[in-house]
Amino acid sequence: MQEQKFFNEGGSGFHRHDKPARNASESDPVSKDYSDMTKGGVEHAKKVAREEILSAIESAPKEALVFLGAKTDQKRTGQTAEIWGEA
Repeated sequence: MQEQKFFNEGGSGFHRHDKPARNASESDPVSKDYSDMTKGGVEHAKKVAREEILSAIESAPKEALVFLGAKTDQKRTGQTAEIWGEA
C-alpha cells in the first residue's frame, strides 16, 4: 500500500470561532446576520477566509481535499464556518 501524503502535515488548521455576541460593545455590536457573533467577529472570520484559508487552498496539492466544517454546541462555531464558506 502506498503511503498517503496529507496536506498540512504539521497538524495546524483553522479551528476558531470568532468574537461572541456576549462580548458585544457599542463599538462592536452584535451582527444582524449572525446573532451569536459581533460585527467585528464576522469581519475577522471573512478576513481569515480570504487570506489564510484561501492561501492554504491555493497552496494545497492538486489532489488535496479541503473540508470546512464545524462541530460544537456553540452556535457561533457553525456561523464562523458558514462565513468561511461564503467568503
